[in-house]
Amino acid sequence: MPGVFSEANSISCGGVAGVSDSPAAAVWAVRLLVEALRAGFGSVRFHSSVGAYDPFTVAGGAVTLRPLGLGLRAAAALLVGGAELRAVPSARAFDGVAVSDGAAVTYLLSNYGAASRPVAVPARGSVRIEAIVARAPTVREWTAAASGGRARVALPPDSLTAITIAAD
Repeated sequence: MPGVFSEANSISCGGVAGVSDSPAAAVWAVRLLVEALRAGFGSVRFHSSVGAYDPFTVAGGAVTLRPLGLGLRAAAALLVGGAELRAVPSARAFDGVAVSDGAAVTYLLSNYGAASRPVAVPARGSVRIEAIVARAPTVREWTAAASGGRARVALPPDSLTAITIAAD
């Protein structure tokens, strides 16, 4: 039976406004989930406590996603149940996994460096790219065309980037 990570948050003991609720929390959340899956955990549970690290706030009946919630929403879309997860060989400044669900392969690549880092993945057509950048509060999306059987993508600095290739 896989383990359960029963309590996760972006900082222990309440967090600090401006740090725990910064865009970096979104990148951290997806990285934590990927590492937990790689280690064999079957579940990671995040909690909230009306503190700086909460994934969302509720005010006047409106729910507002905070950076941690943005990361969790992106992870839910990228880490689909039943998908196969395999490690991508690490380079010095990034690591990642490939997630395959039969309809597509998504490479989840973490660039820990302070500079953009080029990568190439096998592809024949265009690929969809989504990046969560530690300095930006949104998910950036774009496409890139493959050439010569490879799609070349620049991973933004300090980011988690998903490169999705539709199955043939």
